[in-house]
Amino acid sequence: MEALSLLNDDMMPSPSEALLAALGSCLSVTIQANAVARAIPIRRLVIELEGDIDFATLWGTGDLDFKGLGFETISISVQIEADAPRDVLKALLDHAVRW
Repeated sequence: MEALSLLNDDMMPSPSEALLAALGSCLSVTIQANAVARAIPIRRLVIELEGDIDFATLWGTGDLDFKGLGFETISISVQIEADAPRDVLKALLDHAVRW
């Protein structure tokens, strides 16, 4: 959840958290569907996402040169446990990220 200092009461996900959750859900479904299509049983799938947002433009503080709104970066960490070679799992993940 976002910090209370960002005007969030921490009672529900913020829009930026909802976007990260949606991206994680899309990756999860795509990985699972393609694993099934390739007959790769997945024992464990963990997807962690985090993003960096520069609020200076939004709040009108700090460096006011417009750089656009929203995420500057989104980092994704994926852990897959399955009975398949590492290169096969990498191809599965690469396909999910591409689509």
